Amino acid sequence: VDKEHYQQTTESLQSDYSIVMPFLTKALLDNRKRYEREAGRYGEQELFAREPKARGYLRSRNGYRLFEQREELCRRLNNDVKANRAWLLESLEYPMPHLRAR
Repeated sequence: VDKEHYQQTTESLQSDYSIVMPFLTKALLDNRKRYEREAGRYGEQELFAREPKARGYLRSRNGYRLFEQREELCRRLNNDVKANRAWLLESLEYPMPHLRAR
């Protein structure tokens, strides 16, 4: 927040993610839509030159589709757990401080 311009017009309040996330998500999705329209109108290269942050909004969505990769990811996880079984079991045992009865 720019303290020079927003000293009189901002409000502070306590909040949690369940309250603010819908608004943040809507704003981010609206920005993406706007940049998609502008990229269609001017082309990506010109848009990125004018608005460098548009590149982040218009990046590929493929990386976000983890559920589509679920079976392969679960298979790899299970293989890694099997390969590291001994170490994982050892890591479950750690010294506990002795508790004195009062």
